[in-house]
Amino acid sequence: MKQLQKHLIIILVMGIMLAAALIGGISTFTFREISSNDNRAIMKSIQQTDMEELNDTLRVTAQTVNALTASYADIVPDDLSLLKDPEFLSAYEDKTENLGYHLLSENFKIASLYYRLSPELTNNPQAGYTVARSADGISVLKLTPVNLHKFDEDDMNHVGWYYVPVSRKEPTWLPPYYNTMMGGQCISYVRPIYKGDTLISIVGADIDFDEFCKRINNMTAYESGFAVLFGPRGDLLFDGNRSVHIPQETIDKIMDPARDSLSTSYTDHQNRVFVESSQIKNGIRLAILVPEAELNYKQDVMTYTIFLLTAAISAILILTMTSILRRIFKMSHTDTLTGAGNSSSYIERITEIGDKINEGTAIFSVMVFDVNNLKHVNDTQGHAAGDHLIRNGYQLLTEEFPRSEIYRIGGDEFVIIMENKLSDLCGEMIRGFRQRMRDHSESYRELPGQVVLAAGMASYVPGTDNSYMDVFQRADEKMYKNKSEFYDHHPEMERRGISPEETRWY
Repeated sequence: MKQLQKHLIIILVMGIMLAAALIGGISTFTFREISSNDNRAIMKSIQQTDMEELNDTLRVTAQTVNALTASYADIVPDDLSLLKDPEFLSAYEDKTENLGYHLLSENFKIASLYYRLSPELTNNPQAGYTVARSADGISVLKLTPVNLHKFDEDDMNHVGWYYVPVSRKEPTWLPPYYNTMMGGQCISYVRPIYKGDTLISIVGADIDFDEFCKRINNMTAYESGFAVLFGPRGDLLFDGNRSVHIPQETIDKIMDPARDSLSTSYTDHQNRVFVESSQIKNGIRLAILVPEAELNYKQDVMTYTIFLLTAAISAILILTMTSILRRIFKMSHTDTLTGAGNSSSYIERITEIGDKINEGTAIFSVMVFDVNNLKHVNDTQGHAAGDHLIRNGYQLLTEEFPRSEIYRIGGDEFVIIMENKLSDLCGEMIRGFRQRMRDHSESYRELPGQVVLAAGMASYVPGTDNSYMDVFQRADEKMYKNKSEFYDHHPEMERRGISPEETRWY
């Protein structure tokens, strides 16, 4: 106990020294940080960088659609009635589809491209094409165009990408919606093509909103800041499953159409949160949220330093005491001679198994082992040699049954509990072990120091066995039957003259 107290004192002194070093390091770091740039300016810079990444995807998407629109506008026939000719329409679709297929193959930021002709001009509600990137994101697939007459014009998921821009008669960014053809959430940019007042077609592109959100989810600021996305109407489109609660008043400020960007803050559960928001090209808003305390930590640096010092010392003490307790626990549950589990750990284990038997969930086998000829070794060579023989027996068991629960429950008796393993497998293991012991037994006279263990095994049988000891008794009986075979083969060895119950420690 005195040695343990000495160790505790040394550890506490080392903890205090470590805490003092920690204070010095924190102080140095703090003063260096005080002279750094303004945190909010840094945060705004982070937000602008993140927003530009998203805008780049939107910009490329819009440029692709605009390029296709210009190309297709040039090839619209002067005589629009030609589009009702199936042969002419088929050739026209092939020509337009080849260009879209080529552009999508080279642009990995876009999930799909489509060119749909007005059903009124073609008498064909599926006129046009749709090409989409495959699930692996590498190849491009040609899809069957949606039948525009099959769905109502206000069916956003199926045909909203067509009728919304047509009704507005202008290029349109559609906020995230579920696109049934793509089988997921999309952001779409669509441009209608007119010849005079006559609608010819629409050209559109989809962005995979899930991929869009992955980029947003990877955006960080300081230690705990993150990004969220608002729709054009102020609805929260993405928060990374963080269950963010932003007051409506703050959302209204963020969505103010008179402002392209905004710096503000709000209170969430008595914690101030700083917000830096900007409008993205398609009308949705990106906002970076950071706890204001994290931005303004310099103002409370001394308080934080004291807190960190206390926390650090407490952590060191907790870790130290935990380690000591674990060591004490291990020592109290380990046999000092062999390193196997001792009787205390064995009793705890069979109590756990007893609970499982009562619950009806027990699946286990018990193997019982006993070192042969220990009494003869003790009598002829001394107890030191007997202890060595017991240690060799345990070592043999660890080699034969690695990673198994091995307990020393008596002077020379060991138990292995095999839980959640098939009875046939355990039986095969014990038969193999007995055969190796027979081989050892054959050479015992030539190698008298060689350890030989008797072994028995039994498995729990629901409905037959009422307790762990029922299983143990069967295994014990088989072990003593195996031991008798050894002494029958070696009559010169003296059998032990006491019952096994007298040597067990439980």
